[in-house]
Amino acid sequence: MSLVKNRERGLSPSFTLFELLIVVVLIIIIISFVANSPILSGKKPVVVQLSNLPQVLKTLEVKEVEFYLLGRECDEVLWLSNGESLEVEYEISLSDEISAYRLNYYGELRKFEFPNLRIGEKEEKVCLKFQLFKNGSTTSTILEADEKVYFYNPYFKKPLLLKTIEEAKEHLVNEDLNPEYL
Repeated sequence: MSLVKNRERGLSPSFTLFELLIVVVLIIIIISFVANSPILSGKKPVVVQLSNLPQVLKTLEVKEVEFYLLGRECDEVLWLSNGESLEVEYEISLSDEISAYRLNYYGELRKFEFPNLRIGEKEEKVCLKFQLFKNGSTTSTILEADEKVYFYNPYFKKPLLLKTIEEAKEHLVNEDLNPEYL
């Protein structure tokens, strides 16, 4: 419509200052999205899996972290540090069928159920709780998911992928009775 009026007046067609401002803002927004894209920056997004959970916790900027997998479907994630929620933007790739095992007082391996977690007035089912302590050590446990067994050493080693629960129990008993790092 303004083009028709401009032609009638003998003026050349042009953009208003407001239209140019909108175009510049849109270009800046698009450039900011493209510049932060992991595809173009060459960075792969970090995917949290059972095989790298301790290492991911150690990359965070806090000394003590609790990682929770919550909900009936085990599809909610909560990261805490000193009771405060952390904003962590990692992709989570964990099974919803995770079983945790620990040794009881008699040295028998037993399936472990995590206690529920109260968040405000709501109580959430905890499927997995994993901790990084101030000294850099992590939770000592055995996790089984997707027909794989992981032994999480209580000290500073990477988790071991093992074939059977019994093999993981041997590692746990050996580490509890004769730790290498003490």
